[in-house]
Amino acid sequence: QASHCLFHTAPQGTEYEKAMRTSVAFLAVSQAAVANRNPVSKVVDLLRDMQAKIEADGKAETKVYDKYACWCATTTQRKTDQISEHKASIASLSNEILELKAVIATRENDIAKLDADIADNDESMKQATTLRENENKAFMAETAEMQSAIGSLEKAIKVLSGAGTGGAALVEVAAAVERVAPKTKSSGALLQQVAKLRYSPQSASVQGMLKDMYDTFVVNLETMNAEEAASQHQYEDLMATKTAQNKDWMVTRGRKEEEKAAAEDSLGMDTENRAGELEELEAAQRFFADTAAACKDKADEWAERSRNRDEELTGIQQAIDILDSPDARKLFKSATATFAQVSETQSSALEPVYAALQQAAKASHSPRLALLTVQLRQGSRGHFDEVVKIIDEQLADLKDEEAQDIQHRDDCIEQENDNHNRLQDLDYAIKKLANKISKLNSKKGRLEEEIGETQDAISNQEQIMADALAQRNDDHDDFLQAKADDEAAIALIKQATEV
Repeated sequence: QASHCLFHTAPQGTEYEKAMRTSVAFLAVSQAAVANRNPVSKVVDLLRDMQAKIEADGKAETKVYDKYACWCATTTQRKTDQISEHKASIASLSNEILELKAVIATRENDIAKLDADIADNDESMKQATTLRENENKAFMAETAEMQSAIGSLEKAIKVLSGAGTGGAALVEVAAAVERVAPKTKSSGALLQQVAKLRYSPQSASVQGMLKDMYDTFVVNLETMNAEEAASQHQYEDLMATKTAQNKDWMVTRGRKEEEKAAAEDSLGMDTENRAGELEELEAAQRFFADTAAACKDKADEWAERSRNRDEELTGIQQAIDILDSPDARKLFKSATATFAQVSETQSSALEPVYAALQQAAKASHSPRLALLTVQLRQGSRGHFDEVVKIIDEQLADLKDEEAQDIQHRDDCIEQENDNHNRLQDLDYAIKKLANKISKLNSKKGRLEEEIGETQDAISNQEQIMADALAQRNDDHDDFLQAKADDEAAIALIKQATEV
């Protein structure tokens, strides 16, 4: 904005001032002619006044242009610094984006590997569970058979140790032996001994063999129970180890997911920040180019004005040198005697002054200039002292007003430049805050979604844990019941053998 008003308000010699200067020149010549004095000296004085005025105007314009040039230098430097900052920020964000993409890819690979390990572990646990169930099923069946055989042996021993052995008793003993015979290597010999019972009902060898078989079966049952308990313990240890391993992997996977989510959030924010930096860089570069072009145009215009002013001052100085030289003063002094008809000269000199003032008054719509025109018309012929005095006073007022206008203009330009710079800074800050608010809102939305998903996952996991605990309690109760039954059976068998 400063560039638009830089030279329009600078003192340029308005129509009013030109008319005043013309009036002073004509009046000076007329006064000199009436007083039979040399008019050239007045012209020289006027030229010198004009020369001083032009030089003063040049200094004022130089002051304004220097401020504008300072503004150009400050603004372009500030924009250059901003452009450098934007480029550095873009480069840094680009590197961070690449690093975050690498982190995300690494975490995805880690998560995929953990998922595969967890799946393998689950499959291994499933296979171990199936195997354990099959082993337990076989154990339960074999235990039932063993307990049945022990019961049969116990009954046979009781029959053989009775007071008498009838045919029915022998048949019962033979049936018991046949039931347990497949479970012993000496089944053939035992059957032969049972066949002899009809001749020796209380054969000690048969009773001893049955007693040995009974003891062996009891020991085998206890061994089977111990082996089953050890297998169950190993299975539980394996499941606990696998479960703990899965838990550790799940914790690691959750941490990897959090790192991946954080990297994705950072990637999104950095991507948005980079886009914002690119937009701001483009705006700063465009503003820099426009400002540099405007400053160059004004610099060229200033150079042209300075050259024209220098040429004008050179021409005035040359005119002064010619008119004020010793030879010229001598010549004009001797030439004054040739002027005749003083009153006619006075009248003819007044008309151009009046015409110039009247034209300037109409063009500028100045009440003071119109008043001066009337006073000039009504003044006595040949007496312009009062008019000249009025003109001098008005010129002095104009100089004061001009100085005030220049100061006011300079203050306005400086304030306008400050406002422009402050407005740019505020626009830049507003854009950055708007981008930050947008990014934070986006992150807030993603976090709220993640919180909801996490809460759902926690609820599901708690339900799974509750179901697993209930199932484990039921299995534990079944195990305790089976163990109690086995211990009761063993105690009963021992009690029978002690009879």
